[in-house]
Amino acid sequence: MLPSQFKRLIETLRVHLGAIQEAVKKETDSAKDEQATERKEDPDTVGALRSISDKLETGNQQSKASSEQGSRQQQQLINGQNRLVFWAALAFFAAFVYGAVAFWQGFLTYRTFSEVQKQTTINERLLTEAQNSLDTEQSHFDRGMKESLVQTAAARKSAQAAKSAADTARTSLRLSQAAYLFATNPIITPGTAAVPATPTSPAVQPTPIGIQLSVINSGHMVATGVKYTVYIETVTLAGTLVEGHWNQFTGPDVPVTTIGASLSGINLATHKAYNDLINKGEQAVNFAGTIEFGNGFPESGTQTVGFCWHTLFQMDTKAMRLVPCDPSPAFIEALKKDIGYPKNYEESYK
Repeated sequence: MLPSQFKRLIETLRVHLGAIQEAVKKETDSAKDEQATERKEDPDTVGALRSISDKLETGNQQSKASSEQGSRQQQQLINGQNRLVFWAALAFFAAFVYGAVAFWQGFLTYRTFSEVQKQTTINERLLTEAQNSLDTEQSHFDRGMKESLVQTAAARKSAQAAKSAADTARTSLRLSQAAYLFATNPIITPGTAAVPATPTSPAVQPTPIGIQLSVINSGHMVATGVKYTVYIETVTLAGTLVEGHWNQFTGPDVPVTTIGASLSGINLATHKAYNDLINKGEQAVNFAGTIEFGNGFPESGTQTVGFCWHTLFQMDTKAMRLVPCDPSPAFIEALKKDIGYPKNYEESYK
């Protein structure tokens, strides 16, 4: 039931109660008037009037009770309406607060989104500018690196050319000015022949031949730290080894060889190579070796040159002469093997 229907019900009850009270009042007044008029009537009439009055009183009490019940219902209705109004107001207030909070959150969200969007736009612009700047710097860097590489390559090429020119000049200087030794002009020193004993003198044993080897410095600087290594052997015509030995010794520095100057050299000795046997072609002498020296340029290291000769018997002249041979490592190794290297070391000559 709606509040307006309750209100109309209360108004209807009030109207009916008012009509009842008016009717009761009229009946009461009429009864009083009749009582006053018929005051001297018989007791039966008076009893009847009293009965009517009691009934009216009872009706008044019932009306009053009904009115009080309506009043209580009306008060309950009012209280219910007040509670409904209170809760409705509270719900409206809560909805208002929720709406206000939602509106404020929406406003803050929108403002935050706007700020983020604005900052994003700024960041995108800054990023674009940074990217453009990076591209520009990268382009400058690439161009600079390319130019630097070109310049570096040119500088390296120039440095290499300068170094090559310096090396060429130094090589040319070393080739033209360095000391250079070689052995030449070997000479056989004849031994003495055997002399048989006589009644007045004892027999004289033959002496072996020797070999003198000249060393020439054809460069323009003194050769220093000169060291000689010599391998020598005497063999028969059939190739049988008669004797062989080797020697290694140092010699004095060799100055630049000039015309008319005395030549440096070494003397080689044999032990069983005799002049008459060699001249008959029954013996031959082979010798080879190396000369080590410094050419005046320390960075060049130790220089090594070889030499090699052997005796040759000429059938037409019936004489022996020395001819050069190839001082290759293979020939020297074969000669070393023949003489029993490293045994048979000879210290008797220089």
